[in-house]
Amino acid sequence: MAQKLNDAVVSHDEDAYIYETDTLRVVLPEEVIERAVFKKAELALSVTLNANVVLDPYGLSDELIDSLVEDVALPMRRLADLIAEAVDPDILAGEDDPRRALAKLREELEAALESVRQAEARLP
Repeated sequence: MAQKLNDAVVSHDEDAYIYETDTLRVVLPEEVIERAVFKKAELALSVTLNANVVLDPYGLSDELIDSLVEDVALPMRRLADLIAEAVDPDILAGEDDPRRALAKLREELEAALESVRQAEARLP
């Protein structure tokens, strides 16, 4: 899919990005571009008040973030779905000590619930 950028066209072809004007054509390997973007981006996870876990890209231009949202939709997952995946029997089978791992998960979830309770208590 080609996109217009100033007077140039930027497109992606199999494993390279192509920047073309009337007088210039630059082809850069996909890996070079992706490394540069991810190196500049500061990616963070956050939890919304409706219990979705979202990826927040910082360090990128507003235009690029808007494009990501429109074109590929930044990942968003329900917290409950992520927990269900984490406790899947196949995942637990890969743990050295599944009971200890589950106890640690429960401890973290209880701490998170306590934060919610405290926030609720502060409300008028």
